Amino acid sequence: MMFNNAVNAQYKVVRFGSLTLNSGLSQSDVKCILKDRIGFMWFSTDDGLNKYDGYNYTVYRHNPKDKHSLPSNNITTVFEDRGGNIWVGSNYGLSLYNRDKDSFTTFSSDKNDYTTLSSDDINSIYQDSRNNIWVGTYSGLNLLDAKTKTFKRFLYSKKQDDIDSHHINSITEDNGGNLWLGTGGGLIQFNYSTGLIKNYVHGKTNSLSNNLVNTLLKNADGNLYIGTAAGGLDLFNVKTQSFTHFAHQSNNVGSLINNNVFALAADGEKKIWVGTEDGLDLFDEAKATFAHYINDDKFNTSQNNSIGYILNSDGILWLGTYESGVRFYDSNLSSFDHFYKYPGDENSLSNNIVTSFAETGNGFWVGTDGGGLNYLNQAARQFTHYISQPSNKNTVSGNHILKLLQDEQKNLWIGYYGAGLDLLDTRTKRFTHYNTGTKPNEISGSIVFALGEDKKTNIWVGMDSEGLNIINRLKVTKRYKYSANDTLHSLSNNDVRAIYRDKEDNMWVGTFGGLNLYNAATDNFTHFKNYNSGLTSNIIISVFEDSKKNMWVGTLGGGLNLYDRDKKAFSAYAFPDSTAYSIIYSITEDKRGFVWVGTDRGLISFKPGTHQFKKYTTSNNLQGYEFFIGAVLKTQNGRLLFGGHNGFNIIDPNHLAVNKYNHKVVFTDFQLFNKKVPIGEHSVLKKAITQTQVIKLDYGQSVFTIEYSALNFTLQRTNAYAYKLENFEKDWNYVGAQRKATYTNLNPGEYTFRVKAANNDGYWNNTPTSIQIIIVPPFWMTWWFRILMILIIVAAIYSYYRYRLYAIKAQQKILQKLVKEQTAEVVKQSDELQNQAEELQALNEELQAQSEELQSQSDYLQELNEELLEQKEQELQARREADKANKAKSVFLATMSHEIRTPMNGVLGMTSLLCETPLNTEQREYADIIRISGESLLNVINDILDFSKIESGQMELDHHEFDLRHCIEDAFDLFSETAAKKTA
Repeated sequence: MMFNNAVNAQYKVVRFGSLTLNSGLSQSDVKCILKDRIGFMWFSTDDGLNKYDGYNYTVYRHNPKDKHSLPSNNITTVFEDRGGNIWVGSNYGLSLYNRDKDSFTTFSSDKNDYTTLSSDDINSIYQDSRNNIWVGTYSGLNLLDAKTKTFKRFLYSKKQDDIDSHHINSITEDNGGNLWLGTGGGLIQFNYSTGLIKNYVHGKTNSLSNNLVNTLLKNADGNLYIGTAAGGLDLFNVKTQSFTHFAHQSNNVGSLINNNVFALAADGEKKIWVGTEDGLDLFDEAKATFAHYINDDKFNTSQNNSIGYILNSDGILWLGTYESGVRFYDSNLSSFDHFYKYPGDENSLSNNIVTSFAETGNGFWVGTDGGGLNYLNQAARQFTHYISQPSNKNTVSGNHILKLLQDEQKNLWIGYYGAGLDLLDTRTKRFTHYNTGTKPNEISGSIVFALGEDKKTNIWVGMDSEGLNIINRLKVTKRYKYSANDTLHSLSNNDVRAIYRDKEDNMWVGTFGGLNLYNAATDNFTHFKNYNSGLTSNIIISVFEDSKKNMWVGTLGGGLNLYDRDKKAFSAYAFPDSTAYSIIYSITEDKRGFVWVGTDRGLISFKPGTHQFKKYTTSNNLQGYEFFIGAVLKTQNGRLLFGGHNGFNIIDPNHLAVNKYNHKVVFTDFQLFNKKVPIGEHSVLKKAITQTQVIKLDYGQSVFTIEYSALNFTLQRTNAYAYKLENFEKDWNYVGAQRKATYTNLNPGEYTFRVKAANNDGYWNNTPTSIQIIIVPPFWMTWWFRILMILIIVAAIYSYYRYRLYAIKAQQKILQKLVKEQTAEVVKQSDELQNQAEELQALNEELQAQSEELQSQSDYLQELNEELLEQKEQELQARREADKANKAKSVFLATMSHEIRTPMNGVLGMTSLLCETPLNTEQREYADIIRISGESLLNVINDILDFSKIESGQMELDHHEFDLRHCIEDAFDLFSETAAKKTA
């Protein structure tokens, strides 16, 4: 594992990542770290055991209601044996993790049962070369019988738990099969086969530096490194039985940083990681020196740097700290040299805002905004500062430097914000100052953003609001500005931000109003703007031509543009990650043909015409996500410098780390209808999803989700995934960083879900992880039901066939009988017909004779018919005359009835008046006779009128309500007298 230097030879500044409570860690005191064979990370803390998949934590804690939970939240150690079993030590015993059930079985101590643990306080777990598992506790050493799950005790005293030499803090094994125990009372050599026990304690000579041993590590030579409390690091030579001490020395920067050593881990190449109370050291066994590793994260001195555990796995160094969670350094990531202002260090950068670079000799000139000019001595890695001094004219004119340019004579030109332009003669160390004005030794403006040199060694000076000046032999010979009188060929805008000379010696000028190409023959400019060339923005802040003569233009707000020389037009460049990088601060190219671009979202490199693309962020020790306009330099040896608001980086493109680890993908969750499925006998998950190979679902469980995770901890958020469901999909679904797949309404059947992943550098794991999904059909869709239905249908068809066959045969017999009977009948009828034919012939002849007779009769009838028609016409005429007479009669009757009715009404009226006068009996009788006779006559008249209306068809019924009973009784009264007379 290689790190970058930034301070001096014994201090290494690196960028550590961290896992804390903010990211989901259950507690900040991390005592032990394990990466299991599947790839999960395990962290033991004071508040539970954490399992980490790179995205999420699963925290295991004690649950009083669950006997299969951990016995305590205070987890002291976690260990995986060669069989893949995970053992968890706490202050309440030893627990074995059941991967299938995602639960624990705990083994506790019983003082009176010598087959149990000697103590519940577990300090360490170790598996020797014979696969024996040893458990070190606060009171004694224990050997586990893997078959019976019982223990055998060593170094144990039943009635004394406080013996220092029985506090087993660490266990390891030498090449001879001896166990070495680091205890609270010194170092112990223990041979299980022979029963040998030998103690090594602190003494005057050739002894331990301190009796409290925290940790042990066997090196490649088979010797022991011993981390002690307050005694530093000891090296014990097993063969010579001698000790070598390494302790902190205040006057030696190459010594151990702190004498409290808590953790040790091998790094290879004769190097040992040492975790101490004051941070991390890397011990070089060959040189016997320590290099101190400082976290680049703001150098927070108040942060707790005590490191209690170290794990070096797959290129990542994991550190368990006290009260600071987990820290990790990832060597799979390129970590750039980062230079910035370090408080209290006069040899560091003077200001963090780096604006420009120039290479000279064995170092670099570095311009800063507020810190003047800096010179970096590469060999000493120290900075020399040049600050403005008003009383000293032979120094920089200002501290706010915007641009540096080293010309062909190796002189340094310095452009300032507000202080104009300086020329530093690097041989004489003399400064020439250009103030603001119109004289030959004055430039047009005091704010210089851009500098360039053409093929005639003229210096081009681009200013803010004042356009462009050309300096020849130290004198300003030309001044270019925007002119309203010549908008087509003058400078397009007076705010100049970039000047670039391409490989054909053309001069390009980027402004806030477009890009300008200088025409030397006509001494004017050709404009490229968004309306005439396709530029995505008119604010040009960077220009670069690569080795393949591609012209790249960076804009403010419009991203990166590529120039097509044939079409003389620009087009927006789309990056492979589809991210919109709107601000392009700087552009350069390395020797491998990769274009490097400083953007507003980090640093990117890509190879034009290919899919090779990489993005770098602060995880790569980058100074920040933003850069300063034009703050880029490609050195003679091919290294790249990029400046920004937090210092600058030096990048060696030939030594970039590549993550080639193909990490396994695991399934992390299974959901039905968006709800997590628990593990259980009556659940579809009989085992934990990580251990499940087959899942059976009912037909109704039609919506399920599978979550997955690639156990790659290097920029895991950039992992890419692809999955497919075989028997449903033919092609892979490339879903980027999405970590779950959902399917709905699948048909019953057997499916195989496969998923694969690519790491942060795009390396795919070509061995997908798979799980079988079986959707059980309902009974009507099962094979046996279908076969049964087929059999039933076949039986029904066969039965129908047999029935039809029987029916047809029976019908045939009937038909045969009928045919015989009908044949005989037909023969009989044929004979009869023959006789009838002869009779008919005779009848025909007779009919012929009758026909002739009938013809004569027909003629006679015709004559009679004519006579009848004549008579009918006479009768019709007589009827018409009768109707006319009848109608006349009716009219007469109606007229007469009407004429009679009027006087009759008068008679009846007068009779009624007469009846109302006083009359004697006889007179009243006569009067009543008159009235009754008149009413009768009037009724007759009315009947005649109604008869006339009926004949004319004008009769209308007049509806009146009546009592049927009274009507019938009145009718009876009319006939009762006559009936009585007839019966008398």
